[in-house]
Amino acid sequence: MDENVLRRPLLVKALLEVLDDARGPIRAGDALARVAERVGLNGVEVSRNKTGHQRYTTALQFATTGMKKAGWLVKRGGTWSLTESGRAELRKANNAQDLLQALNAAYATAAEDVDPQRPPRAWLVRGTVKGHNLVPGWLEEGFCSLAATRLGPLQPGVEQDEVRQAVDRDYGFLSYSAKSVQVFELHAFLSLMAPGDLVLTPLEGDIHLGVIVGDADQTDSPEGLSNLRRDVEWRTLDEPVDYADLPERVAARLSDQNTLVDLTAELDDLLPFLPAPSGVGPVESGQPEPAKTHEATLRDVTAEFADELLLSRDFLQEAVELLRERRQIILYGPPGTGKTHLAQQLAWHLTDRSKVRLVQFHPAYSYEDFFEGFRPAASTEGSGVAFRLVPGPLRRLVDAAQQNPELPYVLIIDEINRANLAKVFGELYFLLEYRNHTVSLTYSEDGASDFSMPKNVFIIGTMNTADRSIALVDAAMRRRFAFLELHPTEPPVEGMLRQWLERRDLDTAPAALLDELNSRIEDRDFRIGPTYLMRPAVHQPGGLDRVWRTSILPLLVEHHYGENVDVVETYGLPALWSAVNPNGEP
Repeated sequence: MDENVLRRPLLVKALLEVLDDARGPIRAGDALARVAERVGLNGVEVSRNKTGHQRYTTALQFATTGMKKAGWLVKRGGTWSLTESGRAELRKANNAQDLLQALNAAYATAAEDVDPQRPPRAWLVRGTVKGHNLVPGWLEEGFCSLAATRLGPLQPGVEQDEVRQAVDRDYGFLSYSAKSVQVFELHAFLSLMAPGDLVLTPLEGDIHLGVIVGDADQTDSPEGLSNLRRDVEWRTLDEPVDYADLPERVAARLSDQNTLVDLTAELDDLLPFLPAPSGVGPVESGQPEPAKTHEATLRDVTAEFADELLLSRDFLQEAVELLRERRQIILYGPPGTGKTHLAQQLAWHLTDRSKVRLVQFHPAYSYEDFFEGFRPAASTEGSGVAFRLVPGPLRRLVDAAQQNPELPYVLIIDEINRANLAKVFGELYFLLEYRNHTVSLTYSEDGASDFSMPKNVFIIGTMNTADRSIALVDAAMRRRFAFLELHPTEPPVEGMLRQWLERRDLDTAPAALLDELNSRIEDRDFRIGPTYLMRPAVHQPGGLDRVWRTSILPLLVEHHYGENVDVVETYGLPALWSAVNPNGEP
């Protein structure tokens, strides 16, 4: 006896002989035991793989999947029985090797039933039902299942409306949300899944992957735990995938606790973990190398970019580093410090302009405006009004980012502190800090998968400290964002106006006036930024006086409202000119 190889042809022939001798259904475990007695197992065949199964049983589980697909075998309720076609092939074969070749050929022909025009999909199916872990049985018998304990007869390919009617009839005791999940899962299993799709299931920290090879089949199962089944060619029985090796994007989706989850968006990430088929036998070559995922990268700040913005390169590079680390930052400071301009320029430096979106928060802004909500629309039936779920700017940006994980997408939120952030972000607050997790959305559609925030979505917020001090900002927000200050009397904004004027050969007196103005404003959150004076019109005849009267002084009037302060006397141009140029206005 050769102790160093798995004798697959001999095992397959012995199993067919055992089933032939039984002349009817035989429990799978009994059939495997009789094969062991018939052939006398060697050391390799009795050794156990990573899942704890003896290798000969794994080999035969693969073989029975092929036998069923080829029409040689019937599996029902944990039993196996040989078909007349299987008996004919057993008698026709001259030896074990010929029999295995015939099985491989029949399986390959049957596998051509996969629709070549339909792109494959990917599915997560969980196997815990009423405290029972069904996955070991799935792996042994080559299938996956839903409980469907109370479900009446439904044909594969059934429409969702018919499934909904069946759920209302058979599961009327469930809550509305639970029935919605049932409708999605049953319809997906019966009609959306198809041979050729990838299927994934977790087991004790490992992940098993396979390919669906059969149509949906309703059957009576022990205790009604797996009445709706699809045959699966499990390909990782010997070498399951370690959960820790999965890309973060996939791992985040696996935290979704629904029984059935559509993972088609993650198909490209999963395919490298799926061993290639090897006839009706398991792959012996071990686990493939994981896919090399290309995460979105943010480019460094160049000296030229910093020079254009009149800001230090170190400050801008720190902003980029914080985005890489935290994924979201807030630029805060008094009015006129260029926060929104910097946010836009930085975003356009980091990615293509088409991947940048700007929204402005205000007190009436809501979750429905920001992420998604129901909006009235004309009924498709031609009369009346219906409500449909409409995506907001964040949802649209996330959907685009999920399709292009290697590219950065940037959302700019202007005046982020003007809205009720807990109300606007809702459950999404959690995902800002934990990008590897998922949450159920407020307006989840029937059976929809949980939502995760892609790592290639970056958020740049701006906050005007004249509206609200940073000390008053919600603690949860401060924990999730990194804050960078832009203040007119401190670097990197200090001296910006003077640089701007000198580069244009303009009089630098306005810079001196601004410095004097800010020295008179005691509350640092209300000091005035330089961008009010960084417009060409300001430096035309009468322009400085106009901007002072119409833009700067009104801010200070509001600041000192109710106080006994003469704003014009204190902050007006004549008072400032006399301070910066005692000899009189030039």
